[in-house]
Amino acid sequence: MINNPEFYTIEQMKIVGMWPLTYLCGHVMVPYINRMKKPFLVGLEIGVLKGETTRVILDACPKVTKYYGVDPYEGYFDTDHEKSKDDMAAFKAAADANLAGYSQYELVKIIPEKVDFILIDGQHTYDHVKADLTLYYPFLNDGGIIFCHDYNNVEVARAIKDYRKENKVSQPILVAPNFIWMWYK
Repeated sequence: MINNPEFYTIEQMKIVGMWPLTYLCGHVMVPYINRMKKPFLVGLEIGVLKGETTRVILDACPKVTKYYGVDPYEGYFDTDHEKSKDDMAAFKAAADANLAGYSQYELVKIIPEKVDFILIDGQHTYDHVKADLTLYYPFLNDGGIIFCHDYNNVEVARAIKDYRKENKVSQPILVAPNFIWMWYK
């Protein structure tokens, strides 16, 4: 077992009593996803990292029959600390173990269909959040839900407000626990 809990798989976290992680944004999303009227749902997650949120959603939302995950697994700097390419390789290895049999996550070049919900939780810079909204929001079905994690981050909030203003999105933003924001399309 790896000695650093940051890189544990879900199975390893279960062994040491760390799973489930109750702070994951997926727990906040589950009731909204399960209330959607369609019998089969397609989801998209930007920023998979170890696949923990993906696993929560897929385990708790039986109507989700297809799930796309996007994470290039490159090094970056976030508000906590630098994530090196080696760190990201370890996260990808954990995601491989956590999501085996659940989902394929690769950098999605072209999504072949509309989706019913999107989670944006990739890099938390203004440019990245705005690019994620610009690139993926058009894939959201009417009536679908867009979620974003870390609305408390100033750059994230500014990117959301600017995107909504520039694209004349008038639906109200709903703010949920764990710094989740969402709106219905």
